[in-house]
Amino acid sequence: MNPKKVIPFFQNEVLTVNNNDSIIETIKLMKKNSFSQIPVLDDENKFIDLLTNNTVARWLGDLEDQGGGKLIMNDTPILNVLNYKENYVDYKFISKDLNIINTLDFFYNESESRNKIESLLITHSGNEKILGIITHWDIPEIYKNLNEI
Repeated sequence: MNPKKVIPFFQNEVLTVNNNDSIIETIKLMKKNSFSQIPVLDDENKFIDLLTNNTVARWLGDLEDQGGGKLIMNDTPILNVLNYKENYVDYKFISKDLNIINTLDFFYNESESRNKIESLLITHSGNEKILGIITHWDIPEIYKNLNEI
C-alpha cells in the first residue's frame, strides 16, 4: 500500500571516474568491485555517460586495427573509449522519491523494446550527484524483499 522509496533502500556511495582517467585503471577498478558499469563524470563532476563492459569490449576489439594496442591502451582516457558505446541510452535518471515497485516498470517496459536499460541512476531530480544505482541485477533482490518493501 505504501512502498518504500528508492532512497534510502538503494542509497550507497557511488564510485565514479573522470572522463580523463586511464581506461586501464578504470578497468582494474571495475574488476576489483565486480562492476559491469561505472558512471563517468567531467571535470566539473557532471555526469557524461555510463561506461559499460560492452563498450570496453567493443573498444578492445578495435585495438588490433589501431596498431596492436598495448601502447594505446596505457594512455587512453575513458572519453576515447566512450566513442565505442552502444547507439542507444542504456540508463535513465530517476528521482529519489520514486517508489521501489515503480522501478520494475522501467526494466520491464524497456525489455519489450530493443533498448535495454542497464541502470537507473538515482538523483534528487535529474542530472545531479548520483545517490544510488539500481541495475537489472537488483531485480531479483527487489522481488525477494517485496513483503518488506
